[in-house]
Amino acid sequence: MPLNYKGLYVASWNDFLGNEESENHLLSNAAKNGFTTLSLYNIQKVLHKGDITIETTNQLAHFISKARTKYKIPHITAVAENADFFNNVVSKYNHVRKNPTEAFDAYNVEFEFWNMTPIMDYYYEDYLKPLGLQCTTDDAYKFFISQMKLVHNLAKADGVKCETYVGSPTDVQAKGILPYIDRVLIHAYVKDPTTSYSYCRDRLRFFGMAGKVNIIIIFSAEDEFSWAWLRKHKETDAYQAFLKGYNVTPATWKRNNITLQGYQWYVDKELFRPLV
Repeated sequence: MPLNYKGLYVASWNDFLGNEESENHLLSNAAKNGFTTLSLYNIQKVLHKGDITIETTNQLAHFISKARTKYKIPHITAVAENADFFNNVVSKYNHVRKNPTEAFDAYNVEFEFWNMTPIMDYYYEDYLKPLGLQCTTDDAYKFFISQMKLVHNLAKADGVKCETYVGSPTDVQAKGILPYIDRVLIHAYVKDPTTSYSYCRDRLRFFGMAGKVNIIIIFSAEDEFSWAWLRKHKETDAYQAFLKGYNVTPATWKRNNITLQGYQWYVDKELFRPLV
C-alpha cells in the first residue's frame, strides 16, 4: 500500500520562531526522517486577530517557506479549534502572503467533542454556554459540526484541504463529519503499536460505513503511550504494525470506501528524543 503522507504535529516551533539554528534543527530532523507534513499548533501565539500584515507574518512565512524549499517538506497544516480563528487569522495570513510556498495548504479542526475533560475545563464556558448549549459531549459535537461546516467552506474557497482529528466518535457522528472533510486523522494512542489496528478498528468501520474517506492514523510518542516502544523500534515500524492488522481485515466497508494515506506522530519534542 503506497504511503503518500507522513505527518508530524509540531508544538514547539513557536518557542524558537526566528531562531535560525533551532528552526533548522527541527526541520532537518523532520526532513531526515522523511516527514512530508508538519501540523502546527499554537498559531495564536504568533499571529493575532486584527493584526495580520506582511510585517507581522514575516517570521512564520520564512519558516514555512524554508521547510518547503530548503528541507523539501511539501505540506504545512494549520491546527486550530474554531472557525473564527481560521477565518480571521489563518485564512487572512494565507491571503496576505502572495507566495504559495509561504502558505498553509490544509486546515485542521481539533476540537475534542468526545472528551469531557476539555469540555468541562473550558469548551463549555468559551464555546457552548454562550450559545445556550449544555456541558455534554452531544452538545460539544453540535458545536464542533457547526465549525466543521464553516471551515470546510472556507478551505474550499481558499483552495486548501480541510481535515479533522477524532478520538471516539459514534457511527452517527462519523457520518455527520464525512461531508465536511478531505481526510480524517484517527488516533491510535496505544503503548504498543501492534495493538493499534484493534484499538481503532471500530472508528475505521464507522467512517468506512459512512462513505468514501481518506484516513491518516495518529500515533503518540508521549511517555504514557509509545515512548517506551520507540526506544526499541524504528518509528516507521508503528505504521507497519498497524497495517498487519488492517490488511487481513476482509471487510466491504474497508475495500470499497477507505483510502489509507499514511500516518502522523504526536508530538515533535517526544518523537525526536530517540531520533536525534
